[in-house]
Amino acid sequence: RGKTGNAIAYVWLFLSANMGYQPARVLRDEVAANIGVDVVVGLQSIAKPLQRKLASGMVKKHSIIRALNKVYKRDVYFPGEEELN
Repeated sequence: RGKTGNAIAYVWLFLSANMGYQPARVLRDEVAANIGVDVVVGLQSIAKPLQRKLASGMVKKHSIIRALNKVYKRDVYFPGEEELN
């Protein structure tokens, strides 16, 4: 959904890839090709601190989802247990 959607997608894919989800790497690179190097560098400056906080356990459950939802004014969605299994 445009520039904002690509930016949010890049942040999620960056976090996913760096946390070990291999399929996210290819998608992250595809999104990066659409938004350009300058934007990618800026988004990494946002995503890397988030990654460090996630890795350290300093982030409350779903707080990053809530923060990124506010960026592009999306309704909050959390899948139920049946969707996760």
